Amino acid sequence: MKTVYYLKDLVPFGIIPLTGEACGLGMRVLCDFDARGRRIISRWLGWPDFQNDIQLKDDWFEGASEWNTHTNGHAHVGSIMLAHDACQSLAIFAFLSSGHKEAFTVEPMDRKKRSMPTAGEGAVYAFSENEEKEKKDWLYLMEKSGWWVRRWSFSGTAGDRNTHEFTRRVE
Repeated sequence: MKTVYYLKDLVPFGIIPLTGEACGLGMRVLCDFDARGRRIISRWLGWPDFQNDIQLKDDWFEGASEWNTHTNGHAHVGSIMLAHDACQSLAIFAFLSSGHKEAFTVEPMDRKKRSMPTAGEGAVYAFSENEEKEKKDWLYLMEKSGWWVRRWSFSGTAGDRNTHEFTRRVE
């Protein structure tokens, strides 16, 4: 099982947090991204230059200039300011854009009894195809422990988008 809790957990997906000091509000983190991260961010923002997982052009999302040159052998191609609360939705797109068929988020079944966020909230979980038993056991444990599990997958009529039924457009 893979888990993303914080922006720093997105480094393997090509999104590299640098500093929170760049934001005058203290709300966002300056992040560099490589080509993998650019693809994920573009898809997350809903940029229409992706259709059925085929890149239509190279300059679909540039972002600001990168601050550093590379991380783990991957060249940085741009930067973006990301709010901390963007991490969960971005992590869902990161897992699904990186070959996982589904991603999961959890929250307490009884929200009224919750006084503050607990350990599993805000995290995104994903299992590889060979972890089917671990996934089944984890889902059972979540249910028995009082957690509601939400499953996310690219199951629209056009991947992460839906085809408009009247016009047949995807954008």
